[in-house]
Amino acid sequence: MPRLHDASEFFAETGSSTYYVGFLKSPQVWFPLAMVSDASTGQSLDTLCVARSCRAMQDIVRGYADRLEGVEQTMVQFLRSDEIRLLMEQYGLNQVAVIAGDEDEGSDAGCSCDCGCGCG
Repeated sequence: MPRLHDASEFFAETGSSTYYVGFLKSPQVWFPLAMVSDASTGQSLDTLCVARSCRAMQDIVRGYADRLEGVEQTMVQFLRSDEIRLLMEQYGLNQVAVIAGDEDEGSDAGCSCDCGCGCG
């Protein structure tokens, strides 16, 4: 189950941290993986999904792609918090869902290229 955070709370807590963000490609455009935070009160996408684990984000984005008609490709990007903030502003999202996974995967200790991307 993802942990939901208000955007201001998320950015205050994360500082300059980096997270994995999933993207899906329709026939016309790429868009970030987003969800409705509370289906009982809202009907529009308001929450960006992020993860500390590349593998966890890949699993989630592929799972959605398999169920959504018209998705041609998926991609996972490693983004800084300022890039995440801009993405949220661009798409009008106001919450962040942090997907649980292998929390150490994105740390420098597990990264063979020392950038923190989780490739190791």
